[in-house]
Amino acid sequence: MEYKVIYEYDEDVLRQAANLHYQTLAYRSFITSFGQDFLYELYKGILGSHLGFFIFTSADSRLKGFILGCTNSQKLISIIFKRFWIFGKLIIPVVLRNPVIIKKLITTIFYPQKEGVKTKGELLVIVVEPDSRSKGIGSMLLKKLDEEFRKHGICEYKVTVHKEMMKSNHFYLKNGMKLLRTFNLYDTAWNIYSRNIGNEGKI
Repeated sequence: MEYKVIYEYDEDVLRQAANLHYQTLAYRSFITSFGQDFLYELYKGILGSHLGFFIFTSADSRLKGFILGCTNSQKLISIIFKRFWIFGKLIIPVVLRNPVIIKKLITTIFYPQKEGVKTKGELLVIVVEPDSRSKGIGSMLLKKLDEEFRKHGICEYKVTVHKEMMKSNHFYLKNGMKLLRTFNLYDTAWNIYSRNIGNEGKI
């Protein structure tokens, strides 16, 4: 199975990724509350700001899985502020329908402080379509992510996951990640893991 990396905008890939992200993780992800268009614009903003990259695999023009890496997650929130005329149209209607979501929005802005980890590189999203799981795609996506981070001189990155999501936690531990700490976000316990990949291939 072929794996591709993109750093530039590709509408078809980003649309499919947003749809897969929404359909697969909406039940457990706050960010999906704002819909597929929000995810799409966020992905587009990350690539446009040169803060990250997509690695994906597909078959018959259909995305089977992808991983989104970010080289400096501390700057992510700036993407929304700089393009608020776009994101505001997607956020405001959701807030008006459900005002209590404002608290989560504020928490999201300051969540790096809650993590208590200074690592800038981050695995933001990894998704494999349900029919393609347990075939090694997730582990291969991680391997490719390691390669891309090394190209940027990044020798360590992090990922956060709900503590109660046992399969996801097991996946990260199985793939050599180290549990750093547990923190509270949105009144939910989260685990934060780090992965040390060395600096081979640094450019």
